[in-house]
Amino acid sequence: MKRYTAVLTAAAVLFCCAPGIAAADGETSRTAVYDGVTYTYRVTDEKLKTAEITAADGAANGFTVPAELEGYTVTSIGDKVFFCNTEITYVKLPDSVKAIGNYAFSGCIGLERTQLPDTLSDIGEGCFMSCTSLVEIDLGEAVKVIPEKCFFSCTALASAELPGKTEIIGDKAFYGCTSLKLLDIPDSVTSIGSEAAGMRYDIRSSASENISGFMILGNAGGAAESYASGLGIAFRKNHGEMSGDADLNGLLTAADASAVLKEYADSEVQGQRFTALQKKNADMNGDGMIDARDASLILIAYADSQQSSS
Repeated sequence: MKRYTAVLTAAAVLFCCAPGIAAADGETSRTAVYDGVTYTYRVTDEKLKTAEITAADGAANGFTVPAELEGYTVTSIGDKVFFCNTEITYVKLPDSVKAIGNYAFSGCIGLERTQLPDTLSDIGEGCFMSCTSLVEIDLGEAVKVIPEKCFFSCTALASAELPGKTEIIGDKAFYGCTSLKLLDIPDSVTSIGSEAAGMRYDIRSSASENISGFMILGNAGGAAESYASGLGIAFRKNHGEMSGDADLNGLLTAADASAVLKEYADSEVQGQRFTALQKKNADMNGDGMIDARDASLILIAYADSQQSSS
């Protein structure tokens, strides 16, 4: 029987112990200190005064990556720059950054949140792999490819907003994201790789299995529906938009009214827990609030639908 967790641990150790990628012939590494972090960087274009960060010594807790180092604009974060850094919890990248390298944040088990710029267009393979504390991600607007294993085993990831220009979701991009219960696939996506989302590894059977309760939203007839159908994953057309469907099961029932009443009651103590889509579906009177009036309107709509079908 495969010991999957042991394999992952061994792989992480190998990555962490592996030497950094050497600079190309003729390139000289430079260092600069910014907010207590010692950055190593290489000049990518002397004429344009651009640079790529290749290492960051001393990065910890929450911090902002500088947009400029010694007169050079930081346009990229290299491979493995923050790899296995267990000390960082939050990182903000400047608007100057357009690319993040392979495994740049992989193994950052304390990283809870990142702020990525809309200028970001390229993300490397396994970029956020095994960031087990990462709870949400917004990839901005320019990213077209979610590469292989980008968010592999991000077990705390509960919310992922994909750019509207996304075209490709790579193999196992969201594999093992057991807290992710909903993924809205943009219409622009034409290719979804093997076990890209909604799948996890079951150590008992030594095989992949569907994540319980996971759902894909998208348009009928597109790559999203095809992917969901092939794996037996729940799919909601029209990106899940359906007036009154507060529990997102694709049906209008009394259970939706109950869900709204529970959200209304719980919000007083726990705050709102509905997703943006649930709020949109539940707000029957369009006043921007989720309350008992919406629940009543859902019950009326449900009764009318039952009457019409009888």
